[in-house]
Amino acid sequence: MSEWKGLTEISLEGIEVKKSIIGAGRHVVKIAAVDIETKGVDRQMVITMETPTAQCKDWLTVHVGNYNDDNDKDRAGKRLNRGLGRVLRIQHVLGATAATSIQPANFFIGKEIGIEVYEDNYMGKTQTKVGSYFGPSEVVQAAAQGKADTVPNDEIPF
Repeated sequence: MSEWKGLTEISLEGIEVKKSIIGAGRHVVKIAAVDIETKGVDRQMVITMETPTAQCKDWLTVHVGNYNDDNDKDRAGKRLNRGLGRVLRIQHVLGATAATSIQPANFFIGKEIGIEVYEDNYMGKTQTKVGSYFGPSEVVQAAAQGKADTVPNDEIPF
């Protein structure tokens, strides 16, 4: 530890400025990263999405481990079905409609996709979560038809 010399003597060199979290609403984002993380005995596909000024992540269960308890096994199966269903939806939106397995990470990275983000209260804290995925072209078509409520919040002119 060093001696305190005041705020103006603290170096910010090497400190990264992080993007803010994407707020509730519709957004067109670019997929920046796809990683696999371990959570307990499960594996999750973590999709990092961003706009020029904000970012968010979605954790999709793609593999469940062995559970001895029937209730845990049932919940794990539901997480797996939900996760794989969302991966399938993302792949369809991105054009892999005939895929019979999950595409490699480089298939997703750099592609644009529409997301619907909502706020959820969990254990007294408000969190933002990705609710659904849609194609960016769906937004353009809806806007052309005058359906203003389908335009991404990022593109609403003020």
